[in-house]
Amino acid sequence: MWSLRVLNGPQAGQIFNLKNGKNTVGRASQCDIKIMVQGVSKIHCEIQVAQDGIKVIDNNSSNGTYVNGTKIQSTTLRLGDKFSIHNVFLDVVPTPQMKANTQLIRQGQPQVPQGFVPQPHSALAHQQQPMGMNSIYQQQMSQAHLSLAKEPKQYKPANKDFKEKFEEYLNKVVLPGVYKLAQIFEMKLVLAGFVGLFIFAVTLFSLFPMITVSRDSIQSEARKRAGSLARALAETNRRGISENNFGTLSTFSIEREDGVKEALIISRADGSIIAPAAKAGRTVDIPFLNEVQRSNRDIVKSIDSTTIGASFPIEKYDIEKQEAVPVAFAVVIYDISILAMDDGIIVSLFMQNLIIASIFGAILFFFLYKLIEFPISSINRQLDIALREKTDTIENTFLFPPLQALAGNISSLLTRYISGEGQGQTSQSKDFEASMLIQHFRDPAFAVTAEKKILNLNSNFESVAQNSLENLMAQGVDAIVDQSLKLNIYELIQESAQVPNQIHQRELDMGRGTIVIRCHPVMNGANPDYFLFSIVPKKDDN
Repeated sequence: MWSLRVLNGPQAGQIFNLKNGKNTVGRASQCDIKIMVQGVSKIHCEIQVAQDGIKVIDNNSSNGTYVNGTKIQSTTLRLGDKFSIHNVFLDVVPTPQMKANTQLIRQGQPQVPQGFVPQPHSALAHQQQPMGMNSIYQQQMSQAHLSLAKEPKQYKPANKDFKEKFEEYLNKVVLPGVYKLAQIFEMKLVLAGFVGLFIFAVTLFSLFPMITVSRDSIQSEARKRAGSLARALAETNRRGISENNFGTLSTFSIEREDGVKEALIISRADGSIIAPAAKAGRTVDIPFLNEVQRSNRDIVKSIDSTTIGASFPIEKYDIEKQEAVPVAFAVVIYDISILAMDDGIIVSLFMQNLIIASIFGAILFFFLYKLIEFPISSINRQLDIALREKTDTIENTFLFPPLQALAGNISSLLTRYISGEGQGQTSQSKDFEASMLIQHFRDPAFAVTAEKKILNLNSNFESVAQNSLENLMAQGVDAIVDQSLKLNIYELIQESAQVPNQIHQRELDMGRGTIVIRCHPVMNGANPDYFLFSIVPKKDDN
């Protein structure tokens, strides 16, 4: 079982048990976990507990859900992650170990969920674990994993819908194979291969609708052509039929037209052929001709996939009926293949489209590769400079959450590396946790221990404190130049220690404007473990 722990605010120290499946978090009465803080939405987010990890999903909240300072819509928690809803910080801990671990926590053991299923994304994540682990903690991790393994039947997930099954298949079967390609071949070749495959597939499959449209167009043109020829044959022989002068009937001019397989004049009375003379008197048992004989109007119809039949009535004036009636039909059997595209044209069309698509595909590949390469190269270049000059300025302006999280983790590691802290397991654990929480702030922010030592800070706080990171980390709060700011910080620490279940704040006129200093006590049992400060400009009520 897992529980949600509130780290600051009015409900600091409270622990809410999480049930398997969906847990809703917010101010509404129907929420599984009620966080009664103004700014938290009625149903702010969801926490989904499953055997393969714990997922946090934002519910389109007003003030957003953040994991390690990065605004998320949906993400899986990793080892040591902290998340916030509005200005309330939380983490997930294993329920059975809470009481048993009270003494260990007070002794400075790390407060990281035992048995939690981490999902490290790089060597950096592997480096995070040893910082807060000793033999006791590793033993607890092992026990938590064993307890999960021994009780698989306690959690019975609901029947998965098609979307969940598809995502599971994609993540466990398809994507591992794709990732393996980048381990075998150079990344540039893998990306070029996918772009090339996309170009070829799109070009190939675009031919099918093109061929279908062409075929329909050819069918339509062939029907019009056959109908026109049948009409012309009827007009040519109309006088001979009217005068019963069958010797003057002729189909030769129509037979010479391209695509004409047969040109006939048949009698309506018995269906026998009147013209051409070489076939006169014969009867042909063709379903289309039988249909023509029974009709009084012109017909254009597909006989098979390559042949079209067209007929046009030849009328004669009937004295008894006092009207013109059909006495014969001009029939044309037309071959569609004369208009169809041959294989050479199709291949030529495919190659032309492929060449054009390849040109644009090469341009697309260039920009995609540069889009992937540049932010990674930029972070790597900044890391080289930071290690050489001992600075912690790693900036990432790309709106890509995994990259933002990576930059944040590197910055926190650089801060610990430069500050020289971490001689003990307790300080390492606090420093790591504080660095995770500080990432939630875009304004100046820093963490202070109960001994008035600065535990961690972001680069924006240096300008407010009027001192460098190295001096602040080495000397603590006393290194802050502005005396008013320093006194307010001391007073807020004292107030927060006395009333730890509130977020305390003070206003301070800095000359250029008024700022609001907020102190968030981060609880460890009944007492604050350390104090998280944020400094924001005061909003003008007007």
